Amino acid sequence: MLTISPSTAECERCFSKMNLIKTDKRTSLQDDSLASLVRINGPKLKEFNPGPAIRKWLDSA
Repeated sequence: MLTISPSTAECERCFSKMNLIKTDKRTSLQDDSLASLVRINGPKLKEFNPGPAIRKWLDSA
C-alpha cells in the first residue's frame, strides 16, 4: 500500500533517496523502475507500522 505522508520530513527523505538512486549516470530510469528502487530502499517490512497510515486513510474517507 502506498500512502502520501502528512509530514514534509518524510517527503524530503523520499526525495533524498530518489536523488541517491537516480544519479547523472542513471537519468534514463523509467518511473516504474525508480518507484521500485525507492520501495526497495525503504524500511524493512517487519519494521513498517501501517496503523497510522490506515487510520489517516480511514479518517479521510
